[in-house]
Amino acid sequence: MEKAIFYLLPENSVFGRFYRLLIRSAHGFGQADKKTKKTSNELNQKIERAKKLIKSSRFKPLIFKKTSHPEISIIMPVFNNWAYTYNCLCSVLKNTKSVEYEIIVADDNSNDKTKNIKKYVKNIKVARNDKNLGFLENCNNAAGFALGKYLLFLNNDTYVSENSILYLIDTIKKNSRVGAVGGKVIFPDGILQEAGSIIWKDASTLGYGRGDSPLKPEYNFIREVDYCSGAFLLVRKDLFLKLGKFDTAYSPGYYEDVDFCMKLKKSGYKTIYQPLAEIVHYGSVSFGRTQGVSLHLKNAPIFLSKWRHDLAGHYSFGEDLIARFSCSKKRILYIDDQIPDTKLGSGYPRTCAILDNLLELGFQVTFYPAAMARDNPSSRINLQQRGVEVMHDIKDYKLDFEEFFKERKDYYDTIFISRPHNMAAAIDVIKKYNSGIKIIYDAEAIFSLREISYYESIGKIIYENAAEKKIKDEVKICDKADLIVTVSEKEKKIFEGHGVKNLFVVPHGSKINSTPKKFQEREGLLFVGPVLFNGPKNPNLDAIVYFSKKIFPLIKKKLNCNFYIIGTDKSGVVKSLKGDGIKIEGSVDNLYNYYNNCRVFVVPTRFSAGIPLKAIEAASFGIPMVVSSITASQLEWKNYVDCLVADNPIDFAKKVEELYINPNLWNKIRDNSIKRIKKEYTPELIKRKLAEIFSLL
Repeated sequence: MEKAIFYLLPENSVFGRFYRLLIRSAHGFGQADKKTKKTSNELNQKIERAKKLIKSSRFKPLIFKKTSHPEISIIMPVFNNWAYTYNCLCSVLKNTKSVEYEIIVADDNSNDKTKNIKKYVKNIKVARNDKNLGFLENCNNAAGFALGKYLLFLNNDTYVSENSILYLIDTIKKNSRVGAVGGKVIFPDGILQEAGSIIWKDASTLGYGRGDSPLKPEYNFIREVDYCSGAFLLVRKDLFLKLGKFDTAYSPGYYEDVDFCMKLKKSGYKTIYQPLAEIVHYGSVSFGRTQGVSLHLKNAPIFLSKWRHDLAGHYSFGEDLIARFSCSKKRILYIDDQIPDTKLGSGYPRTCAILDNLLELGFQVTFYPAAMARDNPSSRINLQQRGVEVMHDIKDYKLDFEEFFKERKDYYDTIFISRPHNMAAAIDVIKKYNSGIKIIYDAEAIFSLREISYYESIGKIIYENAAEKKIKDEVKICDKADLIVTVSEKEKKIFEGHGVKNLFVVPHGSKINSTPKKFQEREGLLFVGPVLFNGPKNPNLDAIVYFSKKIFPLIKKKLNCNFYIIGTDKSGVVKSLKGDGIKIEGSVDNLYNYYNNCRVFVVPTRFSAGIPLKAIEAASFGIPMVVSSITASQLEWKNYVDCLVADNPIDFAKKVEELYINPNLWNKIRDNSIKRIKKEYTPELIKRKLAEIFSLL
């Protein structure tokens, strides 16, 4: 029928034009079918099956918690369709915890079991209209009964997933300039209806990702959007009332949510898409599909007339990738080995810090894991909830960099590539599809220095010419970059020595968080660092085994103290070291208590490159250190000034003992190392350096 209507309407007529806007809109009925190659009949059949399942429900009494001070007022507009309403209420009751809410069923003069809803559902409000007002005015009317600070408009033909309402409220409370939050809306057959929505410059709309898999990375990160569907939309009540509620020009419904989010933006507020909040939306229950078409045809011209000037700055249909964000910002592709986590070590805490700073500077960031595309859910979600689009493998969808970049070749303004092997693997593909794009190479460390220091640690001689060639070959990889970032002045000078220009130092940053316990209140030695693989070239594993077997036994002869080892251990070796004062603590989310309770931090690293991130963090928490000479050299810190420095086991043990028993020395080293962190490794310095870099591109 829809197809017939499409052809019967003249292409240049007002109704014909707006019907074409309709079929590609967020509420349109053709988009999902086209993308998934399903016919309307097939989708209808699935919806009908879902309806039958709902109608087969047994209506057991639902008892909501009584509350006189709700934080959220859930407004559920209903007109008949009792089975859907009951199903939706079941989902709210079952899946909404840790939130003070009230239910307001806005009954638009129903004549089915809805009339007797309080027989089945206890402790709710019912705002029953004497006559049918229509969806929009029914919502407006129900808002007058709300006690909550926030209003959640929730269609009765939906099923709310676990903690979805909690995710919405947590999101809106984080930023006072967020006026509305919506979630992921999924069709009954598991296909995506919308991941936030787009308003095109011709007033048509589109649910981003409509018809695609809701699991794909591009639909699972927080971002500011043009609008979110009123089927599941949380708003600040004061703003809703101040902005005149839903505009009755769109009565009885459709485009009222689009219009309201436009009013929010015009008033300086954001609409945010929160992917963790999910609903299943059966769709077209209130109006039916035919009436929905008619209402689109009626309301789209009203919306266009009202917002024509503002829509001039919007994108045209088809530019989905760019238009998925409500605001226009520079776009950055960040490439590193794997989804970063501060607990991984190996430069990943610095990667996380750079990503955070890029977001704070206003960039839209995509992270691409070049070496390991497998998912790391906790780290991924952490980044996604901060606004980073994190690419990763999902079922039936494996990442391929050339395919990915070919599709987005003109999307990014800048590419940020970390580590030499990623630069070598990606550069030809990038230049093949976009030779002019700006590239920043982040030398997280000069890897050849780590290899050279490893061979030196085992007594293998690396001749000067061979060492120089290794460094030269690595430096050459960055030839095609527009700008090179190093982690320290020391490594910058190595690049400069090989004729490299356009160099900037972006160090690691750590906030000062000096722990309060005094010298005499502390006990034990501390090492922090993950061991992610078993092998001779793993610097953390080497350091732990070396200290535990060669140094700590010497210390135990003089001091009655414990040695605490913290970090993820995937080697299987570290746990075998447990015993005789050696405590294997494993992965710890919050290290504060260890930094506060332990007396001395040890960094017995024998080979490495870059900068020792955990040493910087430990110093920022006010725990003084004994370190190897290679670590002191990387930090450019002085012995008996900023730290104590030692290499062989006997000397290292003596320095640990000296720092452990001497409160005056301990306080001196603690104070001086904190001063160095404040001067050279503050988060503000990273942000300032990154801003300077991007101002030159």
